[in-house]
Amino acid sequence: MVVKLDLRTNKQEQQAEQERSPRHYILFSLAALFFISSLLVFAMGGYRLYAIGSARRAMAEGVAADNENLKLMETELARLTKESGAVEEKLDFVLDDVPSVEFLYELGERTVDGVVVESLTMNRESASLKGVAFADEEVLEFGDGLLAASCVNSVSLPVITPTQRSGANLKAFSIELKLNPLQKVVLEGGMAGQEKGVRSEDAREEAGTR
Repeated sequence: MVVKLDLRTNKQEQQAEQERSPRHYILFSLAALFFISSLLVFAMGGYRLYAIGSARRAMAEGVAADNENLKLMETELARLTKESGAVEEKLDFVLDDVPSVEFLYELGERTVDGVVVESLTMNRESASLKGVAFADEEVLEFGDGLLAASCVNSVSLPVITPTQRSGANLKAFSIELKLNPLQKVVLEGGMAGQEKGVRSEDAREEAGTR
């Protein structure tokens, strides 16, 4: 039979317990701090994962909306391209025509007194005029006036021959003209209109300052 005797005094036991108590507190504090830190880390990690998931969902929704808008824009672009092609075809067809209206307008504006045009033949590239006048100078003046027309590219030297009509001595003439393409005529006409509008606006501003 073994008998153990505790020969330490109460004072020694109290001193040993006092030495152990701070260690226990420190270990407990460190364990508690580690536990709290772990909870905070897990909480922050979970929040970040949730935020990343939300951002991914929002990004996916944005990409889907952008793709849908892109499809709509592609459909609208295809429709506009088709309509633009049809308009261009019609415009090319119209502008490929003979500049007859423009030439007749210029002809009426630039006809000289004493000159009578008796016949006119024209196509997309040229025109031929025949008529009579009282003097050679009137025919030359008429040709110079036609050369200044926007739809006329060049004017040949008039062919003038003497003729008689109802007993009167006249000058029969024929003039060959090279015409500008209708597209060029329309473009130059639009630019001339813009320049005229600018000059008119400048004139009004100048008159207002006075």
